[in-house]
Amino acid sequence: LRHKIMLGVILLVFVPVIVMATITYSIFSDVIENQTEDFYATSLLETDRKMQYALNEITGVSDLSITQPVVQQFLKRSYMKDMRHGDGDGDRQLSTELNNLLLSHPKITSLSLYNQRELVYSTGSVSSVSFDKLKAQPWFSRVTALKGRPLWLGPFEHTALEGEQLVHVRTVKDYYTLEDIGTLVLTVKTDAIEHIFWEAGTLDE
Repeated sequence: LRHKIMLGVILLVFVPVIVMATITYSIFSDVIENQTEDFYATSLLETDRKMQYALNEITGVSDLSITQPVVQQFLKRSYMKDMRHGDGDGDRQLSTELNNLLLSHPKITSLSLYNQRELVYSTGSVSSVSFDKLKAQPWFSRVTALKGRPLWLGPFEHTALEGEQLVHVRTVKDYYTLEDIGTLVLTVKTDAIEHIFWEAGTLDE
């Protein structure tokens, strides 16, 4: 009789409790998993949106600049000349206009312009990178394939440059004929996107 009572208690009490606990755990586990997935998916989308906004700000400056006469003039010249030490009021005026056009943005640290053969203007850390070195970069073919759209490189992807910086590279086309006339390279401070990753990293704290 005692064994029958124990068996009845097990069947009527413990088994239902265990089954109920298992079902409850499974349900809540699925709910928490789905909520976690939704949270991180939303966070990733928001991070991506903020990154696109930050990078598009620089791209917008670049879009406007490459159509300006000063950029077009530099790239259509048939000779190489270091404008940083150029002589003549005309050259100095063009240099000033170019710097004001691009380097006035607080996130842009340097710029370099190449025609189809050589470096024609540069400032900052990109000044020592020749056109041959630029073409030798493993990502340069992607710049050409983008047909004028910008390519963004992370820190150290441009192996000819030193330091942690973002790099914005694009082909420049003739304003009237749309023929390729050169390449624009901008270096950008990494803090343009660092705060975005910092915010993303603190979401689950």
